[in-house]
Amino acid sequence: MSQHKYASNVVEKCLEYGDPTEQELLIEEIIGQSEENDNLLPESSYIPLTMTNDKPELSSVPVVHVQSENPSFTTNVILTETNYDVWSQIMEMQIAGREKLEYLTSKTSPKVTDTSYAKWYAENQKVKGWLLTSMSPEIMKRYLRLPTAREIWTALAKAFYDGADESQLFALNQRAFSTKQVGRPLSTYYGDLIEIFQELDHRDKFVMKDPDDVIAYKKSVERLRVHIFLNGLDAEFEQIRGEILRRDPVLDLEETYAYVRRDSVRRAALNGEPEHSELSAMVARRVKYQQLQINPKPSGPLNHDHNQSSGSQNRSYEIGAARPERMCTHCGGTGHTKSRCYELIGYPEWWDSTKAPRKRNSKTNHHASVAVVEPSHASTSNPEKASSFIATSGNVGKAFHTSVSHSEWIIDSGATNHMTFDNNHIQSIKSSDQHVVSTADGTPSPVLGEGSISLTKNLNLDSVLIVPSLNHNLLSVAQITLTLNCVVIFWPNLCVFKDIRTRKTIGCGTRRGKLYYLDLMPASSNKLAQVFSANTPDKLQSSKIWLWHRRLGHASFGYLQKLFPQFFSQLTVSDFKCDICEMAKSHRVPFPISMNKSPVPFMVIHSDVWGPANTSSLSGARWFVSFIDDHTRMTWICLMKLKSEVSSLFQQFHKMIATQYQSNIQVIRSDNGGEFINKYLKQYLNSHGIVHQTTCPDTPQQNGVAERKNRHLLEVVRASLFGAHMPTSYWGEAVTAAAYLINRVPSSSLQFQTPFNVLHHTVSAPTIPNLPPKVFGCVAFVHLHKGLRTKLEPRALRCVFVGYALHQKGYRCYHPPSRKLYVTLDVVFHENDMYYSESSFQGENRDELQTLHHPLDNLETSGECPSDGITMNNMEECPSVQEALKDPRWKEAMSEEMKALQKNSTWEVVDLPEGKIPVGCRWVFTIKYKADGTIERCKARLVAKGYTQTYGIDYTETFAPVAKINTVRILLSLAVNLDWPLHQFDVKNAFLHGNLQEEVYMELPPGCNLQTEGNKQVCRLRKSLYGLKQSPRAWFGRFTSFMKSIGYKQSNSDHTLFLKHNEEQITALIVYVDDMIVTGNDLEERKTLQEHLAREFEMKDLGELKYFLGIEVSRSKKGIFLSQRKYALDLLNETGMTACSPASTPMEENLKLCVHPNQVPANKERYQRLVGRLMYLAHTRPDLAYVLSVVSQFMHSPSEEHMNAVIRILRYLKSSPGKGILFTKGDNLDINGYTDADWAGSVQDRRSTSGYFTFVGGNLVTWRSKKQEVVARSSAEAEYRGMAKAICEMLWIRNLMQDLHIKQVSPMKLYCDNKAACDIAHNPVQHDRTKHVEVDRHFIKEKLEEKLIEVPHVRSQDQLADVLTKAVSNQAFNGCLDKLGMSDIYAPT
Repeated sequence: MSQHKYASNVVEKCLEYGDPTEQELLIEEIIGQSEENDNLLPESSYIPLTMTNDKPELSSVPVVHVQSENPSFTTNVILTETNYDVWSQIMEMQIAGREKLEYLTSKTSPKVTDTSYAKWYAENQKVKGWLLTSMSPEIMKRYLRLPTAREIWTALAKAFYDGADESQLFALNQRAFSTKQVGRPLSTYYGDLIEIFQELDHRDKFVMKDPDDVIAYKKSVERLRVHIFLNGLDAEFEQIRGEILRRDPVLDLEETYAYVRRDSVRRAALNGEPEHSELSAMVARRVKYQQLQINPKPSGPLNHDHNQSSGSQNRSYEIGAARPERMCTHCGGTGHTKSRCYELIGYPEWWDSTKAPRKRNSKTNHHASVAVVEPSHASTSNPEKASSFIATSGNVGKAFHTSVSHSEWIIDSGATNHMTFDNNHIQSIKSSDQHVVSTADGTPSPVLGEGSISLTKNLNLDSVLIVPSLNHNLLSVAQITLTLNCVVIFWPNLCVFKDIRTRKTIGCGTRRGKLYYLDLMPASSNKLAQVFSANTPDKLQSSKIWLWHRRLGHASFGYLQKLFPQFFSQLTVSDFKCDICEMAKSHRVPFPISMNKSPVPFMVIHSDVWGPANTSSLSGARWFVSFIDDHTRMTWICLMKLKSEVSSLFQQFHKMIATQYQSNIQVIRSDNGGEFINKYLKQYLNSHGIVHQTTCPDTPQQNGVAERKNRHLLEVVRASLFGAHMPTSYWGEAVTAAAYLINRVPSSSLQFQTPFNVLHHTVSAPTIPNLPPKVFGCVAFVHLHKGLRTKLEPRALRCVFVGYALHQKGYRCYHPPSRKLYVTLDVVFHENDMYYSESSFQGENRDELQTLHHPLDNLETSGECPSDGITMNNMEECPSVQEALKDPRWKEAMSEEMKALQKNSTWEVVDLPEGKIPVGCRWVFTIKYKADGTIERCKARLVAKGYTQTYGIDYTETFAPVAKINTVRILLSLAVNLDWPLHQFDVKNAFLHGNLQEEVYMELPPGCNLQTEGNKQVCRLRKSLYGLKQSPRAWFGRFTSFMKSIGYKQSNSDHTLFLKHNEEQITALIVYVDDMIVTGNDLEERKTLQEHLAREFEMKDLGELKYFLGIEVSRSKKGIFLSQRKYALDLLNETGMTACSPASTPMEENLKLCVHPNQVPANKERYQRLVGRLMYLAHTRPDLAYVLSVVSQFMHSPSEEHMNAVIRILRYLKSSPGKGILFTKGDNLDINGYTDADWAGSVQDRRSTSGYFTFVGGNLVTWRSKKQEVVARSSAEAEYRGMAKAICEMLWIRNLMQDLHIKQVSPMKLYCDNKAACDIAHNPVQHDRTKHVEVDRHFIKEKLEEKLIEVPHVRSQDQLADVLTKAVSNQAFNGCLDKLGMSDIYAPT
């Protein structure tokens, strides 16, 4: 056997690549060679090859050709210790295909004496030979002596039994769930999963009898496999994953793969990539190893032998003597005989006739050519389309492989070794321990040797492999960093090699396309400077791209690449990342887009309303409505101050379409909002034959065109405002500018045409001016014409660019100081300078957030509405008197107000006396809204200009009492304990009922034409009017006189509380300006009171108490619950804190705030406004009392630390906006209290903070947290002062209840946790501790002696007032709130 010279014949992956005809020819050709050279080949020969990268069990499966009696029996798998399962299936198929399967399965065999025994023996030996020759030698010798093929087959099954199917199923399932795409081609990833799923199906023996159960089980398995496939996809398929999961009915696995593949192809097309390219040059080749020799001399040349025949690349090699070559006697070619010459038998379909046959030993062929499978339109000159990442095993290297020939060195981070195809410059050539490298498609390529090469003065490479089949020289990053002890630094346009020890640059690479090429220029040339200077055009193009990105409202870079391909000649979309776009355009995965589209413009109009905006626009708008044409996607935007304007706006839009475009709207599609579902719009649509299509409830996706358009508009608006640091009041200008740009930017749904062009190419319409886009919010210098300036004044005005005029050829520029808008072409833009700085954007300069003073036509219109079409001045909230008189709704409201004034005899018209100065007046117009945002009514009120009054002449006293919230809570506690009803009334025009004692004259109301010749006519006011300084006092005086006249008495504890006793019955009325609450147990008197009030004043009966001064009142069998949930939610919404993370307590534990000399100041106005809004919440939120008393101490100089404390309160509100006080019924009406003090708790001035809670009938009615006025020298002193304040409050409550004829039987109890303070209260001896609080000591001592109060001691852990003096832990805080009776009825249970 040693005399044999082994040669290897391989058909590489012949079953996977190439034409079937070619496969058969290759196999037969190799078999023919084997028959001619039997003396050179053993019975079976094989060489190891790498079949795949992702299947370990097949990673080193060799290709085998079995030489047997039937030379046509071949298999590409040989049995090893790890691949029995695959081998057995292939062998079983091969043997069954030759009708020999019975020799493996039959248990019987003929006797030796039978006539059929000889034939059976021969066939058995043949099958036995097939089995043995397809095994590795180590396995073959184990079974060589077994007599029959069946015994071999059975023994193999026992020997390679891999355990229970359950364990194998577990392993397969584990592989399925862990398999991920991780950047691989989609087809490769899908193929791996399919192989696993097929193996699972083969091993799963689950049996069902019911056919329906079988179908259901298969669907369940199919759905699970779809989920596994989707889960393993890369992040770039996140959107398509969501679309597939929302499909109904669900797709099966093959349909899902097709869906994802189509999306991948579409994305590749949009990104400018070849449609079927997966960014890897997977090379399909059919290779034979021809004769190649390595000269044993170290520096000798390498002999290359290349040949093309039979339409494929044939390459093989042999170490030692050359094997004989066959030659065709017809064409003279080698590698085939005359019987297989294509010139005689015809060329196959796969033959490339455009390629001329290559001659052997050609000097121009320095490397072997390969057949490359690429899309026909893909350029073969782009080596960056190749992939250099390939998994290998054993003694196999990995290499980059491309389809073009090049002599430069590519810097490859995926190559394991330096490799070259040209040995001309290689020195010290020798044999290599590595015989094969694997290219990108997994195909092995032979290594002929290795050597060293000197590329530059500093770059000397050792162990460079010689691989003739490569098309590029590869510089391995892994090898060079190890051998030269250097680092490689990659930048976007270049890379450098730096020596770690000396830090000198030893090499440089330049990026061309998507690859880095080694620069072989001399080291003396400054390559870095050349690279940076060469990149200057790239920087210029990049700056142009960024400028147009901002000009077009932050349009996507993909669109910009389509619009300006010249800018992306050396740049890609992935080179640009915009943080503003990420913040402005982030959204959820969309629903599948409907492909149904109207065939003609204006057949279907989509509409939607957005709003209300937290901040009104410059024109006072808070909403906008969009109208989108389904065919052209042309968009019209109209700003609105009221949602109810949609009906009139659509009517005007309909008329505009009919006039300008000679088209009729057939269908309007919207949601079910009240602005679309109303009788006025319905009547109009019916009269014009327009169909109104609405979405199903809670299904906004059915109005997807309008919803997506609004989202697109708001993305551009946010990006424009964020990028220009502009206040949110400019949102109206931004949305009109966004609509202008979107109508003129190409859309993917229109085959990259603009809606504007599609519309005007489809229908005829008047010419509309188009202006070059500019960056929204940039500085614009508007030229001032001669009439607007003098000779020495500036000739231009610095403004902010806010959009485009729709029916004028000019830009819209706004001047914030004067609040004027200019529309002009005489303007110079500084597009890189924003008008507002980032600091003003964060603080939002409120002085400039005002409405426009300069009247402009169509300020709120967008799209192409006509100039007299859709306007937003139909119903202004603050119109002038002249405009109001033209509107019937405002005119009616003004008439109602005048009738009420005349009915009340508010004034009389007289001549103005000499020496008297009349007070001016004005109309105030307001719109009352319902909860859903629709209009309830229009209200006009005549208001006197009280700020022109003079003290002592036309007014004196102005004080008027209002109800105490503490009194209201006491009445509510009594009502729940005594089962009193609660009724609410409202007085219409309350101030008009007050009688004036002073002589006040007022000008005639605007709009009244009562002026006569002679003296000036004025109004002599007889009764109070809104706006006068004395109106509240006059009204309360009139109301008090009336209540006393019908037998009611004022309470001495609260003058706004009126009481009437009738034996054991009582009626109580408390008034807060014009809002009244009536309660008591005398039902007859309550009815009588209501009648008296109705006769005297114009009253409104509001029924049972529900809502009073912003406090929500809910009554049930459990009691009465007070909260300010709506107020809290509105506050969170206005401050933008609705999405904040909630906090468990309003203040961090043990936090101490003070004023630091170097503190960072906060926005003072914003701080004061927030604290003021929060303090109103304290009416029903005792949990906020302490923290509000702390933050209110820094109103004069707030810092960022103080502002953070306020933000923390808002976060606490987010956790429980509906928390409030629950009043429950108890068994007594005792008055109790808790008091506590935090001695020297203020780090600013070391003053103490004291607080108290008081209860009536077990319900919390009053509380207070306040820093003491003086510094206490001891904790007992601080506690004693706090105790005195609490006793005063309890005495006030006791007096109030005495007015209600509710007497206290037992002394009031004030609980205190300071033992020293309790002892001082009971000890009449004065000493050092008490001399500082002598007055308080005597006061408390007196009340104790009168048995009015008691001061029992309470443990600190039971002290409820602790939360009023310091910031406590979450557990202690919530424990106190539970004991105080605070709860949240809106919280989920």
